[in-house]
Amino acid sequence: MTGRAFGWALLAYGIAGVALVVVGAIGGLEMAGRLESLALRADSTLAAAESATRATADSFTGVDQSLEEGEASAAGDRPHGSAPGQRRGGRIEAEDEACAPAEAHRRLRASA
Repeated sequence: MTGRAFGWALLAYGIAGVALVVVGAIGGLEMAGRLESLALRADSTLAAAESATRATADSFTGVDQSLEEGEASAAGDRPHGSAPGQRRGGRIEAEDEACAPAEAHRRLRASA
């Protein structure tokens, strides 16, 4: 009789082991699915950050160019061959006071 009881105990132990493996596999697959969705979200977040960084870099390039043009205007420099009121590079070169806002500001403060 003890041999039969021992056989039933081994069978129950085996069934419990198989059940634990099945439950572990289901839980593992669920966790793998969650990790995959997190990785996809992280990928899309990084792609959005990359495009935002590129847009920021492009805007700073435009700021640098605007500052250089502003310095040249404040110093009274004009591109070679341009005169006030002349169209150059898609824009019209303005009069001296409009090209040199710092000078216009000094004149305004001096007159006040």
